[in-house]
Amino acid sequence: SRAFPSTSNEPAPPSASMSRVMAIDLGSARTGVAVSDELGMLAHPWKTLAGGEAALDAVVGAAAEIKPARILVG
Repeated sequence: SRAFPSTSNEPAPPSASMSRVMAIDLGSARTGVAVSDELGMLAHPWKTLAGGEAALDAVVGAAAEIKPARILVG
């Protein structure tokens, strides 16, 4: 097999292969959570959690379970 040169002069971050992203879609009735693959390239629906005032506790619990490198809220 033939190796191709890197197109970037910057080294990849040390945890590039294990950098899951958790995305939160806050709503008044429900809160959606999606999680990326370990490369951080593709996101997949994970769970629908309680919305409203219960959302914060539910999101904290989800983050503790998933242990993402980053959390995106939108």
